[in-house]
Formats: sequence, C-alpha cells, structure tokens
Amino acid sequence: REQSLAMRVYMPEAQAEPLLDGEKPKAVSGLPRGGVSRRACGCAVVVVAVTLCVGMLVPRRCCGPSLLGSPIPSVAEVKAAIAGFTECAVVVQTAYGTHDRLTARACEPFVPDLSVLGGNVIDVTGATPQHEILGFGGAFTESSALVWQALPPLLRQRFIDLYFSEEKGIGFTLGRVHINSCDFSVNSYSFDDVEEDYDLTFFDNEVAHDARTMIPLIRQAQLTATRKIRMLASPWSPPAWMKKNGKMDGSDAPLGLRDQCRNVWARYISKWVRAYESLGVPIWALTMQNEPENRAAWEACAWTPEGAAQWVREELGPVLRNDFPELKIFAFDHNKDHVLEWAEASFSDPPTSKYFDGIAFHWYSGDSFEQLRAIRERWPDKMLLPSEATYEKYRWPEGTELKHGSWSNGEGYAHDMLGDLKAGSVGWLDWNLLLDEKGGPNHLGNDCDAA
Repeated sequence: REQSLAMRVYMPEAQAEPLLDGEKPKAVSGLPRGGVSRRACGCAVVVVAVTLCVGMLVPRRCCGPSLLGSPIPSVAEVKAAIAGFTECAVVVQTAYGTHDRLTARACEPFVPDLSVLGGNVIDVTGATPQHEILGFGGAFTESSALVWQALPPLLRQRFIDLYFSEEKGIGFTLGRVHINSCDFSVNSYSFDDVEEDYDLTFFDNEVAHDARTMIPLIRQAQLTATRKIRMLASPWSPPAWMKKNGKMDGSDAPLGLRDQCRNVWARYISKWVRAYESLGVPIWALTMQNEPENRAAWEACAWTPEGAAQWVREELGPVLRNDFPELKIFAFDHNKDHVLEWAEASFSDPPTSKYFDGIAFHWYSGDSFEQLRAIRERWPDKMLLPSEATYEKYRWPEGTELKHGSWSNGEGYAHDMLGDLKAGSVGWLDWNLLLDEKGGPNHLGNDCDAA
C-alpha cells in the first residue's frame, strides 16, 4: 500500500508442501500476464502461504549476498530486501520436518505466469485492491502487564521490540484493552463502585488501577512502534451495582444490565475513553461487549442481538458520537458461528446501522468463514475484525512444554488468519500478549497460551 501497489489474491484450496532439507523451490511466477511489470517500485512479488509452511518470498539481488541482516528478518529488513529487488526471490520459510526456522532458502528467478502454477498465490502486479489490512496485534491485559513489569529491564525492552518495532521485530499496529477487569486480571475491579451513582460523581477519572498496570505497557509500546497503534477497547462487565445479579462475575439472562443503568453505563464507557485519552492512550474503536452470549464464571454481561442493537441505537451510539465522533463501534465480539445473526440485528436497521462501523468476532467455535463472506457481500461498508484467539490450557496437546510450544497451535493460528483475511477481515488480534509459565495470572484459573 505504501508504494501504491494494488493487490489481487488467489488462494486455491490445494495446499503447497514445505521445502525439505536440500530441496530447491519450484519456479515462482511474479510477472503480469503479457509482460514484465515495472511499476513505481519496479517489482512483482509472489507469496506462497501454506498451512504446513508459514513462508514468504523476500526479493534479493540474484545470487548475491543476502540482504537479510539476521536469521530472523524484521519488517525493516524485509522492506530493505524488497527495495533491492532486481531479478529473483528467496524463499524464507519455517516448516515442520525441516531445520528451517525463518530460514532464507535458495535465490529463485521470476518466470512468466504458468497456467499450471499450483499453490496459493498473491499477485501484487497492479490489480484492483480488494480491502485494506489495518494490521495485526494482541491484548494488553492486566496479566500481560504484570508479567512484563516483573521482567528485568533489558527483557522488558526486548519484549517490546520484538512485538512493536519494525526495525527489530514484527511491527504490531493493533492492540486491545479491557474496560474494567477481565478474567486475565488478578481481581475484579471497576472505576466507580459507589452504588446508585447515576451521575458518576465518584468515577475515578485517573483510572488509577490501569495507570499502574496496563498503561505503562501500552505507552512503552507506543514509544517503540514506528506507526500508530490502533487501540480497541472491550468491556467484560459493568460495575456490580449496574447489573441484575449484583456482581461483576457471571450474568443474568437474557440481559445482564439493569434497565435503569442503560444510560449511565454508556456514559461510564465514555468517561473511561476520556480518561485513557488524557493519559496518552487514544482509543481507536470499541466493542459494545466482550462475548455477549457467554454467562461466564468471570466478568460477563449477557446481551441478545436485538437487545444489544437497541442499547447501541438508543444509548451508547448517541453518547459516543457526541463525545468522540471519530471513535469506531463494533458489534458482537464473540464466536463466529453466530456472527451473521448479530450482523443482521446490527446492520439491517438503518437507524441502528449508522452507529456501527463493523463487527468483531472470536475463533472459539470454528472457522465459519462462509458467514464472514456473507457479511462482506451484504454490508461491504462494514469492517470485519477478528478480535480474539488463543489456545486455552486444556486444549494444549499432551506433552506440550513451555520451551518448545506446540507446532499444531501455530498451524491453527495460520489457518485462521488466512481464512479470516481471505473472507475480507481488516486485521487479526491475538489474546494476551504475554503470560507466565502457567498461562496466567488469572483469577478464575482460565489459563491460556500467549503466542
């Protein structure tokens, strides 16, 4: 996008195989039909994305020394390699059954397109753009912040560099943060625990709890990132006094919020956004509720699709449009198997739809890529945002060790990323950025992986 290149994506069902040790890659095609492309950047690149081989083609000068400064290329090194492209590409791959871990393979010349070319091909030779990719990222939970703060100073900066620097790492540009506590907090907390405080007189405008925990981590990431980090906020639960069950954990059904608290909860969220902004953390977007269908043992607040749409139309939407006109609002933020149902409730009614910029979703119910494609076809102006994915500890394969991780988990991440992006998603967000060796801390034992 930075070099005004258009993108066309071809991703057939057939999967390519990784290159085994000693095997040369097959010829790759990077030329447009009818001749060589010499556009503004003077290059054409083909990327082969596979399930067993997470790889990319990094251009370099044919048969000369590698332009990659280290065995693990950063975003900056890939850009430098692309800038020096002339005649060929090198395959960089990580593949099961080989010794390759982001290893640069042989330099291979580009050839004209072949009708028999197999595998998954990304053509960047000048076709019409399909949709914008905003970026990738993960969640700045309290657990992540506490684990990060416990690291020695050099490791704290190393962690930040690997995630957010384009010179030394992968250059994340998306982040997620919870409004009030979530399961990945040490304890439940909110910023106004005074019962029936409908004027929010006692709201903590300093958000002191987060100012000690997540905000230092977010600010350090902001200082390191080359580009602005778009922050997505999600509430798990209102303060206990706003809920029918009288506590932050769990939720009554079908709606967890007290009727008389519909407006004050919307104003509470707006005050939280203002407080974060005052501490140097502007919020790009928010979801109306994390996992509205999940009456979890931890922080939760149940909503129906129709009830959530009504609340956004009557309360949250007007409040946020008045206070923060540029703030994006995403519907749902739960599992993909019900994403189309929630899109219909949120987008079909024009007075409701005008407050929604898109729909967010999680991966825990399976692929459901066809539902994402249906949403993109019916409401092409609405963004699709994968907002959470992780492997809970109970899903770790038997024998998984911290020092080795699980190869199958990486395959699962790659599969979901590719499927979501192909269906029209604008990015992809992991869950916790960092956790301890047990998959926490978590105040209800809902331990997870942090990829």
